[in-house]
Amino acid sequence: MGRPSRVCGLAGLGYAALLLACAGGLVRAGDSWVHPKTGASVADLSRLDPSLERIDVDHATLAYRGADGTLFAWVRECRGSREARRLAAALLAEWKADVRRIEDRVVAGAPAALLVASGDGVGLVAITRAGPGCSDDWILVRRTAAPERRALLDRLLDRWVASFDPGPQERRGE
Repeated sequence: MGRPSRVCGLAGLGYAALLLACAGGLVRAGDSWVHPKTGASVADLSRLDPSLERIDVDHATLAYRGADGTLFAWVRECRGSREARRLAAALLAEWKADVRRIEDRVVAGAPAALLVASGDGVGLVAITRAGPGCSDDWILVRRTAAPERRALLDRLLDRWVASFDPGPQERRGE
């Protein structure tokens, strides 16, 4: 797989304020991407859905875009970083959104929450995991679509989150 594409904005979603840039730093390992500092890994989402293209997004550890403007992002924060909050704030700042906490769950042995927001014809789904040393956020931004399409994207997000491995440091309790 080649270098992710560079894009200038989320024009299809109307997020002109969110600039996209080169983030990189992950290492490819089979069908997964591995965070080089923490060893955490997540599936290559384009292997789960070949229509998705890897892109670079400010504050995101890994991101993908669909032809319909759908955006998937994984943000890994460790030791006080605020990257996920910056990304979510940038996304939510562009439209008045109704944010709701839907459910609590467990992801890779740590507590997580499922949040949804909607406004201006766009929906955001976020799964936020609070690990012992790092937090992980998976974000899906989608245009309001038919219920079947929304369900398909939600299942894809769930599969991506389920592929997460927190890495050897967290498994050892470091």
